[in-house]
Amino acid sequence: MNKKSILLKEIIRSDALQFGMFEDSEGNVVPYYLDLTRLWKIPELLRTVGELISEDLKEQEEAKIVCGAGYTGAPLATIVSQLLKKPLIVVSENEIFGSLEPGAKVMIIDDVIATGNKASKIVKRVIFEGGQPYIYVVVLDKKTGGSSKLIQMNVKFFSLFSFEELITKAYELGVIGEEELKALKENQKK
Repeated sequence: MNKKSILLKEIIRSDALQFGMFEDSEGNVVPYYLDLTRLWKIPELLRTVGELISEDLKEQEEAKIVCGAGYTGAPLATIVSQLLKKPLIVVSENEIFGSLEPGAKVMIIDDVIATGNKASKIVKRVIFEGGQPYIYVVVLDKKTGGSSKLIQMNVKFFSLFSFEELITKAYELGVIGEEELKALKENQKK
């Protein structure tokens, strides 16, 4: 079992993924909730996520600054910043923390992307502050249009895992049954 597969298994076991009926940030009812802030209570797991992101992005030399996307991206961005030996900033929709050199290419780190509304606001804030968003990196892409929105904004996109990988692993581990798996896949098509 490779490191990514082990990590996915541990994310599921951390109770970051919950099934039921939840309201997402857009007000839509969805059959699951993913809260990657639960990884914060398991430092080794959080570190492993940061290491995997760093390994996958070490060739992205163009990016000179690592940016945490709000409070959800800040812990991972801190780890990535240290491992890649690049300066760190944190950007919210309304403000920036840290020093952003004008014209610097920025690698933005976040936990999850869904519709891309938050991501596009973060990208716009980086531009407003004088930076150039180079790549937007997430742990999980829910595959509900967010990555496409970023690509349309000329920002590269990378995710460690897709929603499909997450629910497939949950099924393999017996966390969900075949009916739940089908329902989750159907919900994703909406």
